[in-house]
Amino acid sequence: MSRALVRKNRLNFKPYILEIVALTPFSESFKKINNQCLWHKLVPANHKVSVAWQIVFSFVPILNLWAFYRIKKLRKYFLYIIVPTIAVSIALAIYISSKSDSLEASFGYPGYFGMPFNALSSMSALSTISNAISIGLHAFGIYLVIIWSRQHNRQFDQPTTQTEAP
Repeated sequence: MSRALVRKNRLNFKPYILEIVALTPFSESFKKINNQCLWHKLVPANHKVSVAWQIVFSFVPILNLWAFYRIKKLRKYFLYIIVPTIAVSIALAIYISSKSDSLEASFGYPGYFGMPFNALSSMSALSTISNAISIGLHAFGIYLVIIWSRQHNRQFDQPTTQTEAP
């Protein structure tokens, strides 16, 4: 590249730098752009929510988080549902790995394949228990979304008292 072209490109960068500096978090143009973002449209509901739709959302993996976020109970959902799910999953993984290691040491079978019948039946019992825990936590999550959605909707019920003029 020639020196004249390099100088010309350097001069062209200055307006862009000024535009970037003008887009600070305190400038009006930044506020306009920031208000148009999707994040500001995803605010919790400041109106009544449909309990039926909240139940439907609780069955879809990402929308269940959205359902609890809308009614401002996402942190409690994590505490009551997600944390126990993770804890049970870790406990079952540790149990299964210790069980498979002990089976390998005693029977000489590597991993799950080639296990004797009694080991497979204990694994199916463990699978049944984990599925029951999973279904129970999901049912508890649906119960929570119903209760908390109704509680959220009660906030927007206005008392219909009429004042009589004297």
